[in-house]
Amino acid sequence: MSKPWKALIPYLFISALLHSAVIFAELLPALMQQLHPLGITISPSKKHLQAQQWAEGEARTPAPFLEIVLLPRETLKKKATPKKKPPHAVPAPKLIAPERTPLPPSVAHLPPFSAQAELETDEHKALPTFPAHVEIDYVVMGLMAAKHFWRSQGKYYQIRTEAHFGQRNYQLSSHGEITAQGLRPYQFVEQRNQREYYRIDFDWPTQRVHYGAVGKQQDAALHPGAQDIFSAAYQFALRGNALENFTMQVVTVRNSYQVPFILEGETVLQLGPEAVSALVLSGHHGRRYFKFFLAPQWHNIPIRVLFDDGVRTVDLLATDVRINGQAVLTAPDYLNSQDK
Repeated sequence: MSKPWKALIPYLFISALLHSAVIFAELLPALMQQLHPLGITISPSKKHLQAQQWAEGEARTPAPFLEIVLLPRETLKKKATPKKKPPHAVPAPKLIAPERTPLPPSVAHLPPFSAQAELETDEHKALPTFPAHVEIDYVVMGLMAAKHFWRSQGKYYQIRTEAHFGQRNYQLSSHGEITAQGLRPYQFVEQRNQREYYRIDFDWPTQRVHYGAVGKQQDAALHPGAQDIFSAAYQFALRGNALENFTMQVVTVRNSYQVPFILEGETVLQLGPEAVSALVLSGHHGRRYFKFFLAPQWHNIPIRVLFDDGVRTVDLLATDVRINGQAVLTAPDYLNSQDK
């Protein structure tokens, strides 16, 4: 190596040292942040700070400019992780349903349905020839069993139908008043798994009917003699053999119809071992239809109900009938074994 290059070596070394110091100074804050969680801190040496105060003439060992200090574990502070704020809860809109017609006290306090219930005869003067209690077992669409109940007490009545299919339990109930013109329903309710889905409110004082999904009911005019689908069956039963062609308002959970009904005549239904005569009353409204099969030998109770409201078709066929606790029709053993 030539002498001129040898002369430059000290200067090159000093320049490299200065550049390293600048780079180290830039990286020092980041390095301190990385080392602090490990309990290590880098700070100016206390000895170096004291050395700046010493007299210039004193000869002492040069103090280091930086020193590395290991912090005790208990002095470390964990950074608190910021808690995530829960998303702002948007309140669900309140569903405002129309007011229901108040129920008469005697309807609200009717005892539970029971085929063995003791019924006082003086409480049924409104229907002297019609049974106070009817229980019918239906098979629905040939697939599932349903239990149907009629109960009257004084001038009030209740109708209830229960069915089970898979994981779903259905209950359809209607209640109202018995008048000289027949049944006057107050309310019809459809429940699924004990949750109210559809409701029909008959507001007779204002002559309006509210029907549809709970909280989304529609409104229509209420005409004299209007019925829900189950009250209609017993309205026809109460009229007995005096049935003739007529038009009646039938309200379902989806719509309200003025349905012309026609007494088609009489037929025979084979219900298990029994051949039962039935009056056939049918009504049509566009592609929607209703058909009731009423058994004169059993107070015209509905032994078959068939209807299509444009969305679903339902066919109920009686397999067991009990009137005031007495069995008048019993299903074959193979049907009873399927229900168990």
